[in-house]
Amino acid sequence: MASRSSSQRAFLIHLAAYAGVIAILITLNAMSSPGPGEEKAWWSLYAAAGWGIGVLAHGLGVWLEGRSH
Repeated sequence: MASRSSSQRAFLIHLAAYAGVIAILITLNAMSSPGPGEEKAWWSLYAAAGWGIGVLAHGLGVWLEGRSH
């Protein structure tokens, strides 16, 4: 049981770090201004998607681990 609880805690830390950093990146991206006549490039969404895949994989691993006990 102790390892299950620590892996859940690790996932929650990972999720919180993801949410905090991505919120900062999206805010910075939203505050940046494109040049005259240029469309805004939402580069922060690439970071959110890339890291989000890792967070989902981590959550799936923790969930599957919990089902096997």
